[in-house]
Amino acid sequence: MLKKYPVDELEAGMVIGRTVYSDDMSVLLGEGTVLDEQRIEYLDQRGIVFVRILLPDEEEPAAAEKPAAEATPAAKTPQIDDDAAAVWRRVQEQTAAAVLAAAEADKQAALAKIEERAGRASAAKAEPEKEKTPEALEKPVSKSGIVLRETSSLEAAFIEQYEECFEELQGFFSSVRAYGRINITEAETAARNFAPLSSSGKAVSHVYNMETIGEYQLHHVMRVAVLAGLMGQWLKMPAQERHRLILAAFLMDIGYTAFAPNFLKKIALYTPAERRLMQKHARLGYDIVARSALQLDKQVTEAVLQHHERNDGSGYPQGMKKEGICKFARILAILDTYDAMASRRFYAKRRSPFEVFSVLSDEFVANRLDAEYGVVFIRNMSHTLNGNWVKLSNGAVAKIVYIDETRMKALPVVQTTDGDFIDLNTTISIKVEYLLPSADVENKEKIS
Repeated sequence: MLKKYPVDELEAGMVIGRTVYSDDMSVLLGEGTVLDEQRIEYLDQRGIVFVRILLPDEEEPAAAEKPAAEATPAAKTPQIDDDAAAVWRRVQEQTAAAVLAAAEADKQAALAKIEERAGRASAAKAEPEKEKTPEALEKPVSKSGIVLRETSSLEAAFIEQYEECFEELQGFFSSVRAYGRINITEAETAARNFAPLSSSGKAVSHVYNMETIGEYQLHHVMRVAVLAGLMGQWLKMPAQERHRLILAAFLMDIGYTAFAPNFLKKIALYTPAERRLMQKHARLGYDIVARSALQLDKQVTEAVLQHHERNDGSGYPQGMKKEGICKFARILAILDTYDAMASRRFYAKRRSPFEVFSVLSDEFVANRLDAEYGVVFIRNMSHTLNGNWVKLSNGAVAKIVYIDETRMKALPVVQTTDGDFIDLNTTISIKVEYLLPSADVENKEKIS
């Protein structure tokens, strides 16, 4: 007999009664697999909600009691164990056909999806007269959702390290979602592993040249944590304080684990009512962190609560003003805002770094975001962008050769691949659209 169990009700020793597949139809656990704590955690991390467990028929255990009753007192306990094992084997044999039939049904459904995708690919190949654009081709992605493409060796090493940290953070968030509490050892380890990602200013171009699909919230906190590590360096923080700032960065959205996953994956703009609900994540996150040993770290716990507060009192959840907002929260508010505008989102085109700098500068002048930390952020970000390749609004590809780091809204001087220099401060008809990976530019030069 098969019974459907939520993953959070699974116990070690249970037997999988129907093959468990991932979203891409690869097998996660086969039928007949005996569960242990590691396998249960694995299912939870992969986002599996329900599984079918193999149970003995209700009549069988009753029949097994007769031989046990006839046993001598000395042999009673082992006889019961032996009979229970025998009954369990008979149950498995009796339900084998049902399990195989169910597995075959799952297999056929998986094959049908594969054949459907193959059919679409064949239909596409049957139209040779239509040249495929890059957007029309299915993009291969890594397990963390990074679109795979040719990269430089330096960028490839960064992506590999990013993937490892992403997988670790994904497991951490899944654990918090399942149990509603933080494993402090896992949190501290994850923060330490983040530090190498932000050891160089090159991380900015690496992380914003990556195209990711799915898991927006996790990739968002990953990028903010990378920026937090860089800010810790730019502010000359001691190593331990920088570590705590990174920790606060990836915990700032931990309150979202209290929301239904499908709600966070909504592919549309949120309604006003939904946005009010989303704003509760700061308070929910604070409650989760405050129940852990981190409650003693005021900067970290208050950063989770206050990272959406604004210096003029216009933020949430408490409408606090600058003097009541902790240092980490004022820093993370800048980094969070920058990433929201500079990264790809399904409902909004990403903005160039210089467009975001302009918006942030206005926020500093209006006393909504903290100018003290904002000036440090923009000045150092501008420095890291020197030497980067960019796509211009006129279609040209150019390299940034100079930025006046003393001016908050300074635009770069660039040199195009044709050798022309353009000062974008005076040539206002041309703008930077986005950063380009160096590997893309090198490939175009080889082709031309």
